[in-house]
Amino acid sequence: MTSPHSVLLVAHHERSEVASVARRVADWFTAHGYRPWLTPADAAATGLDSLASAEHPATAGLAVSLGGDGTVLRTVHLLEGAGVPVLGVNLGTLGYLTEVEPAGLDGALERLLAGPERGDWSLEERMMLDLSVQRQGEPVASWTALNEGVVEKQESGHTVRLQVSIDGSEFTSYAADGLILATPTGSTAYSLSARGP
Repeated sequence: MTSPHSVLLVAHHERSEVASVARRVADWFTAHGYRPWLTPADAAATGLDSLASAEHPATAGLAVSLGGDGTVLRTVHLLEGAGVPVLGVNLGTLGYLTEVEPAGLDGALERLLAGPERGDWSLEERMMLDLSVQRQGEPVASWTALNEGVVEKQESGHTVRLQVSIDGSEFTSYAADGLILATPTGSTAYSLSARGP
């Protein structure tokens, strides 16, 4: 069960400015009657041990991702498919998946609390993939992805033979270096990285 006043902060572990931004965001939410918290690993990495909680991330009412696109992807992974809104704050390089720059953070948080009707924002839902890999009919791995899943060969100079099914129905088979299954989020990122629109 989610708690609407519980705010999960997910912090990049290797960027020096993240700890001060996380503290600023935590103080802001606390002052507005919300309970901000971090996973024990994120709290230790940022030195914000007083905000550590062993709660499951999916119980939060909101997740604030403090980092770059990789941190947004880690946030989504921590949520395990739960319908928790994610606000991405760009403390990385490109910030394709993030919406807010640090300079605009206070205004974005004010708009967020005002609600979509009065805050001039909307919630954007993104498609995700549930992927599973089987070898000779036996499950090997499964995961959920916001951007893409990649199945590739283990050794250079070899190919893999893949039988692809979608929603349980056979789709096609491949003999190739690998296979990338991408959502619109992932395929758009590939286009952007290749200097496309």
